[in-house]
Amino acid sequence: MSISDSASAHDDDNRSVSKSPERRTSLLVRNLVISTQDERQRVEDLRKFFEDFGEIRDIYIPRDYYTRKPRGFGFVEFKHYSDAKKALE
Repeated sequence: MSISDSASAHDDDNRSVSKSPERRTSLLVRNLVISTQDERQRVEDLRKFFEDFGEIRDIYIPRDYYTRKPRGFGFVEFKHYSDAKKALE
């Protein structure tokens, strides 16, 4: 797994401004074996596993553009940076 984070907002002039209170953090989860029949179940399995570390904002499993099959990896986005960091330990 790897971790990525972003903390930015826009002010009135549409310039990017760094904000530290809300830091969105996603974990990359690789080597997911997902068939199209049980994709929904796999998302719920990921949610059950990772919510032990903290509140989850979103889980995303990308699909191949042409075949529409899952690509074998996903992202788990935590609401708080510290929760994602706990999941990595």
